[in-house]
Amino acid sequence: FWNPFRFWKILDIDWLFREVIAREKALDVESVMQSPTKFYVTLMDRRGEPHVVHTQESSEPLLRLLKAAVAVPVFYNRSVSIEGRGCMDGGLIHSVPLEPAITDGCTDILVLATQPHARVGNAPPWWARQIFNVLCARTSRKLGKRFAQSHARDRDIRALVTGSPAAS
Repeated sequence: FWNPFRFWKILDIDWLFREVIAREKALDVESVMQSPTKFYVTLMDRRGEPHVVHTQESSEPLLRLLKAAVAVPVFYNRSVSIEGRGCMDGGLIHSVPLEPAITDGCTDILVLATQPHARVGNAPPWWARQIFNVLCARTSRKLGKRFAQSHARDRDIRALVTGSPAAS
């Protein structure tokens, strides 16, 4: 699944979905689709635009939506076609998709963080921005800019979630 020497696809998402999620540890897709709980995935298209999809209302298969949601830029180097758009992991734009939840009318929101709330990320170094631009952004300046500024957006969302003032 993970091979740091396979530069063209460090994470083999194709194998993960083909062998593990579809066969060895098969996800019960029907149960997810029939659940009364709304299930959304946050994606980003190749231009850097956010795309939040309600899985139960989408015409796209659930496994394709999930594959797009874990198509991590640089590590997978591919996008997944969703509704005619090349999409990938939306965590770059919405590390915590708070605004779409509020816009959708959610009033009680539980955020489970995988890192301490006080964590403040730094701007990606020059070399990381260059690698991202070559492998992922290609001709999309907007996508490259989103990556370069992802730490600031993450900081602002963390401040909103914790109720602390945002740093400038």
